[in-house]
Amino acid sequence: MLNGELHRGSIWTAGEIGYMLVPGTNEAPAKRGEPGGLEAMVGGEGIKSLWKSRWSSDLTSLPREATPTQIFDHALLSNPLAQEVLQLVARTLGYAIYNISLILNSPLFVLGGSVGVHPALGDATRAVLHERREQVQPVLVRSGLGKDAQLIGAIFLALQTASRKEALPSS
Repeated sequence: MLNGELHRGSIWTAGEIGYMLVPGTNEAPAKRGEPGGLEAMVGGEGIKSLWKSRWSSDLTSLPREATPTQIFDHALLSNPLAQEVLQLVARTLGYAIYNISLILNSPLFVLGGSVGVHPALGDATRAVLHERREQVQPVLVRSGLGKDAQLIGAIFLALQTASRKEALPSS
């Protein structure tokens, strides 16, 4: 937000932190609609991929096709492999949030979607931020829109864009 308005930037990419480059992910530019580097690590599909790459029936009773929510639920139940995946995701997300807060002095970050609102991810990410012990300590909150945050945000943006086009004088 900038001056009370959603800041989109000159080419409408402001705030698209999912496209940040992250070590260990594909460095090729992501095509429109594909997950970027950060999202490939901390988004739902990225978490599934990370889980599958580390999964072994000897290490967990959870299935190889577990969802991120199931993985995080089992991390709370002390499943070692699920805890390992949760910690890797939280560290990556925590570092991204920390870096953004240093650059932009952002005091608040809102986590949304089915992955972002999971309490295990929020708590683990807060712990990573707390380890930094710097003056920069952004607040993390769960989106009031819950699991539908992305969908509702997209609808809002579409409605806002349509209403602005209607308000433009015709040529």
